[in-house]
Amino acid sequence: MKENFILLLVCIVLSSCTNQKPEVSVDPLLEIETAFSDMSREKGMVEAFTFFADDEVVLLRPESYPIIGKNELIKSLEGVADSTFSLTWKVTDAQIAKSGDLGYTFGIYTMKLFNESGIVSKGTYVTIWKKNEEGEWKYVLDTGQDGLGEE
Repeated sequence: MKENFILLLVCIVLSSCTNQKPEVSVDPLLEIETAFSDMSREKGMVEAFTFFADDEVVLLRPESYPIIGKNELIKSLEGVADSTFSLTWKVTDAQIAKSGDLGYTFGIYTMKLFNESGIVSKGTYVTIWKKNEEGEWKYVLDTGQDGLGEE
């Protein structure tokens, strides 16, 4: 009887020693994605895309080779007159890896031209985020697809 009790006790202790990590909240990614869009609306797309970019960022744009690295991103944005349009977006969903240092967001973007036409176009986007050594979320890959139409 004593051996059965000890065996049962050992089984209970071993079963409680799992390596499962608690669920990781997506709230930090939802917050950073919202802050990213807010900065684009308030200070312009160029400043926002530069500020939130990781040093090893990759941007995939239609009819363009990949833009690789923050320095290349900055070069690609030189001369962009982001005072002539507004680029904002709203996250649809986000996921974070169990490790808590990598995640993605996706949603719908809206671009509005500040001219007589006032054309508004919409599309989809996906952004991959990585937490750096300082614990800050920076995007490492961003891409978008137009085609949701104009208003």
